[in-house]
Amino acid sequence: MVFFRPRLTLSLVESHPGKEFRTSSIAYVDQRYGWLTGFFDRLYAESGTFVGIRYSPVREMEFLLKPLSRFAYTRLVEQRNSIDIFFLPVAVGRLESKGDQSFGDTIYAAASGELVLSFETEFLSADEIELIRSVDADWIKPESI
Repeated sequence: MVFFRPRLTLSLVESHPGKEFRTSSIAYVDQRYGWLTGFFDRLYAESGTFVGIRYSPVREMEFLLKPLSRFAYTRLVEQRNSIDIFFLPVAVGRLESKGDQSFGDTIYAAASGELVLSFETEFLSADEIELIRSVDADWIKPESI
């Protein structure tokens, strides 16, 4: 899960957190957009290094692009109606996305308006998941409600 905060904030969970979950004192609620909010692709730098994911929302969810692209670790890709979410810093250059996709899962929101985007990780290799685990980010362990 990606928590859209000023600093990259992530969570890797074993199972879907359900309709609601809590992190310390913040409750996050499923916004009921359905199970298919978009598609996720892996992103690679020109060097071949896995650097992040590209979220391409379905047409009904494109309203999320601008608010989610305001963070230092995201980039709006207007010609593709998508947003790149970077786990590693990337120099300006060409990015390659792989054809392997995961389907967008649940979008959660806190009362403050903070959004959380969850996605399946089966399309990521064990090495890519390990790279994500090693990222300099804030890490959260959600508690089910």
